[in-house]
Amino acid sequence: MTKFFLHGGNVNEPSDSNRAYYRDIVASVGRSDVKVLCVYFARPEHRWDDSYAADRSNLQAAGSELGVRIQTTRATYEMGALLQQIADADLIFIAGGTKGHLRETLQNIPDLNSRLSGKTVAGISAGANLLAAFFYASTRSAVRRGIGLLPIALLTHANRDAEHEAALRQASGYLPLHKINEEEYLAIEA
Repeated sequence: MTKFFLHGGNVNEPSDSNRAYYRDIVASVGRSDVKVLCVYFARPEHRWDDSYAADRSNLQAAGSELGVRIQTTRATYEMGALLQQIADADLIFIAGGTKGHLRETLQNIPDLNSRLSGKTVAGISAGANLLAAFFYASTRSAVRRGIGLLPIALLTHANRDAEHEAALRQASGYLPLHKINEEEYLAIEA
C-alpha cells in the first residue's frame, strides 16, 4: 500500500495547514529515521537550490516536532541514480511548478507504481496533479492526463479554479473528483 498526500498548492505559505502537511507526511512513514527524496523536476533547474533549502527546513521542523531524524536528498535526472534514490527513500516529496520535465521523467521510470509501493508519496500542485489520471492544469487552462497512479480526477488550486470542475468531470469520464484548495491537502492510500 502506498500513502499519497496531495497538496493543493502554496505550500510554503506559513500556515497551520501547511505545517500539518509536513508533519503528516513525515509521521506517515512510521519510523524514527526518515529518508526523503525531494523531486523538483516540475521546475527549471535554476530554482532547485532555493526550493530544496525551503523544503528541507520545513521537513526538518516537522521531524524535530515529531522526534524523527530527517535525511534529505535531491533527485537527479540521471536514471540509474534516480532509481537507486527512489529505492532508498521512505518519502518521495514531489514539488510543483511549471516549465520542468516532471511528466517526461516520471513516465520514463520503469515500473514506477511498484517502485513506490509501501512508500509515502507527497505531491504539491503539479506534483500532485500528475499522480492522478486526469487534472486541470491552470497554467495551460486545460484538462490534461496525468500518469494515472491514482484513478481519480484532481483539481488543485480549487479555490481559484473551481469553474473548471465540470470540464474535468466530463473529460475524466466521471472518475471520482477530488478538489483541494491551496494550503490544504488530502491523504489517499492506494
